[in-house]
Amino acid sequence: MSYRSPHSAGDYFEAAALFALHSLQVSLNGLPQAAKSARVNKLREIDLCSRMAGFFSNCARLGAQGTNAPDITVDAPALTAEVKWFRKRLSSGLAVKDIQSLLGPAAQATFSRTAFVAFFNSTSVKTFRESVSITKQEHAANVTVLDCIPFWAVASGTLGRTGTVAWRPNIPVESYVKLHGGKVLRCARIGDRQWPVWAVVVSRVTTSELQSSHVIFEPGRLEDAITSII
Repeated sequence: MSYRSPHSAGDYFEAAALFALHSLQVSLNGLPQAAKSARVNKLREIDLCSRMAGFFSNCARLGAQGTNAPDITVDAPALTAEVKWFRKRLSSGLAVKDIQSLLGPAAQATFSRTAFVAFFNSTSVKTFRESVSITKQEHAANVTVLDCIPFWAVASGTLGRTGTVAWRPNIPVESYVKLHGGKVLRCARIGDRQWPVWAVVVSRVTTSELQSSHVIFEPGRLEDAITSII
């Protein structure tokens, strides 16, 4: 049976992602580097989903791979998450498709119950371009910040017809991205980018959450639409 909670989907899935990474770190401790790399290379997206679901005990279930069902569905409280494991190079278009529910009209209350979780290899192992291929949206002339979500908080570069993007020197613990139309996303870094696997959790921020966090967005360039907390 579900229950009322003051916490958002972002709060829950940030905790679940840390739970998953903690259990993975414990299983890798003490292993030679070659053995660690071999285990990480064998990790599948469903394995990370299963570790996250373990945080919710028997309240969570996994969606069948290759279907339109959410990767993780939680019954109590009612939450869903889309998960991507960027072990191999993938197009950002996949991520943009999966977080459309986060960008829906504010009148749709479902955005507060949805999160997008992206898992990455250690940045010392792979460059950003080896993990993610930034692809502009269909019919768009240039690559935009929307094409880079959820990566804009962890990578930077030059956008345009051909985008050059690399890991940020200091990836913030928490970033807020303000999109055109006033929608705000929170991008939370989970773990350290030097860990074998780390994550970013992207979730919508409500007006009350934004006010309580005292985030102020400075006008100006597109890059100024991001406020980071390190």
